[in-house]
Amino acid sequence: MGVSQAVAFGLIAMVALSTIASMALIYQKSEDVYDAALESFQSTQILTDETLVKVLNVSVSGEDLFVGITNNGSTNLYDYRHFSVIVDYTEDVNGLGVRSVQEYNYSTTSPSALEWTSLGGILLPSGVGRFEILLPAPAFPGTTLLFVITTNYGPGAEWSGVP
Repeated sequence: MGVSQAVAFGLIAMVALSTIASMALIYQKSEDVYDAALESFQSTQILTDETLVKVLNVSVSGEDLFVGITNNGSTNLYDYRHFSVIVDYTEDVNGLGVRSVQEYNYSTTSPSALEWTSLGGILLPSGVGRFEILLPAPAFPGTTLLFVITTNYGPGAEWSGVP
């Protein structure tokens, strides 16, 4: 009976030690994942703080909307697929004004309807870029247009007026 108790105690001790070792490894792995996520968040936060864009000018030619934008921050802007571009304007549909609010998708080539592209590539710090947006219909003359852009890091700019 004494030997069986010693064997049982030994088995219980081995199971307890292996459980503690497994828990320690899992804890260490979760700490590594947490640290990596925190570092990623901090670097993204720094890029967000270093991003500043401003709309310089807006012009319309038929269905083409051209936007001049400047990068006043210290971050290169190039990941246009993750930018958001929204245009709120009055369309000229057979002489009638019809309100249109649309989000536009980025295109690496000439844009089609409801798409936009960068005409200058990477927007460097202190640089000026030009974007082309293809509206679904021409703007109704004399009406206000609202252009909103947000970068992949979060900060954005807006412009409102009669182009």
